[in-house]
Amino acid sequence: MPMAEQVTIKGIIQSLIDAQSEPFLSLQKEAALRDRRFRERDVYNLDENDKIYFLSIEFLTEWSFFLMDNVPGPNGIKNGSLVAGYDENGKALMKHNVIPHRDFGIVSEASWNYLFATYGGDGPPLSLDNIPANDPEYLTLRESIASSRATIIAQCKENRQKIVPGTGRPRSEHYIIKSSLYKLIESRHAMTHPILNTGVPNGATRRRRSSVEEHAKEKFCILDLASEVIFMTAYNFLDATSVLALIGTCSKMRSILNNSQYLWAKLAFDKHGINYIETGGNWRTACFDPEFYDLCCPHLSTLSASVIQERTQFYQTKLDSADYNSVKCTHESCTIGPPDLWMCLSPGCQSTACGRSRKQHALHHTSATKHPLSLKIHNLEVWCYSCIKWVGNPYQPKAEQQKLSQITSQFLSPQKEPFRSLRQQVSWNPRRIEERMMHVVEEGDRLFFLSRDFLREWTRFLMGDGDPPKDD
Repeated sequence: MPMAEQVTIKGIIQSLIDAQSEPFLSLQKEAALRDRRFRERDVYNLDENDKIYFLSIEFLTEWSFFLMDNVPGPNGIKNGSLVAGYDENGKALMKHNVIPHRDFGIVSEASWNYLFATYGGDGPPLSLDNIPANDPEYLTLRESIASSRATIIAQCKENRQKIVPGTGRPRSEHYIIKSSLYKLIESRHAMTHPILNTGVPNGATRRRRSSVEEHAKEKFCILDLASEVIFMTAYNFLDATSVLALIGTCSKMRSILNNSQYLWAKLAFDKHGINYIETGGNWRTACFDPEFYDLCCPHLSTLSASVIQERTQFYQTKLDSADYNSVKCTHESCTIGPPDLWMCLSPGCQSTACGRSRKQHALHHTSATKHPLSLKIHNLEVWCYSCIKWVGNPYQPKAEQQKLSQITSQFLSPQKEPFRSLRQQVSWNPRRIEERMMHVVEEGDRLFFLSRDFLREWTRFLMGDGDPPKDD
């Protein structure tokens, strides 16, 4: 590998390691085990000139489970079930009635040495030397071993043309993984990464980059990276669609990327600008759910815990510092007071302006500042001027309802007036929302008539400016 590329890759990896952030630390604990698992997939290999050894099917089954999934490795090689006894020199003799692939598997001497050094166990080592050469009782066993050996050699030769070392995956699938990382390498994110900016002249940069890219196409494999580095690379550089494509390539990618709510929450925010979800919700599902990202208001994501605290303090100070009815529109020369006053929810904004039924100063404010969210101080309903909708009502997604409840529950916490009376107004909001739909008249409906006084009082209630109409 060229020195420039070594420095680049080592620099990227070191920058991720230096972060020492969750979930990096928890993933780091599994990295060595996962890397060993992928290295051992190259161990099962057999050529025509290799001396062969035998392993019990019990060990091979446990080892296969270890290679294919996140389970502990075998506890050691135990070939006792294949042994009939020992001769006068203490040499083990294989049973004559065992069958390849049912009772034992065949591996090369190099594979046996690696596995025995790695896993240990009681053994004993078993090869063709442990089968009597001239005993007719063993003739069937020798023939079945020769046939199985030839089949395995042919399979290994074919697999070496298809399988990428260290992955156990076909080259076609491996290319998807490799090309995904190559796209990352050539993307503007990677090319503008501080570690890649060496300060060399532009022409030299282009020449060096070209050689690095060509080398990456032919030599570099994302599966060669430690699991936590793959995770942090996906977290920092890839979008949701790219991560989903990587998950579909192999079990290693699936185990690293599929179920991390931490990762998918970040991807959902990058894709849709939404950083809240209903209690118990799944971020990966939400990331691709049209009902989530089409219906949820992304502007609520700007209301972090610190912003909510600051807006709560502003609201409570404004209403507590004077008589409720003395609170006025902050627009120049406007003297309109409650109930049709709207407080801007953008952090640090001092605007409390009158609504559309009065002089529309709240609308003028959002047109001038592009502040999207406004809260009616009388009943704590929130309107989004950008989404053009009431936010968090019962007809909106549950995630949005819970986010709004989290915001407004703090506003009326003081146990005194006017907050006590305003809590009554808030309790009527579900009824208001339901009754607003009663304005709809469709063709064929039977019509009834209501007095002007009732309609005036009812309209004030629906607008959040008053109590429900009285019975009389």
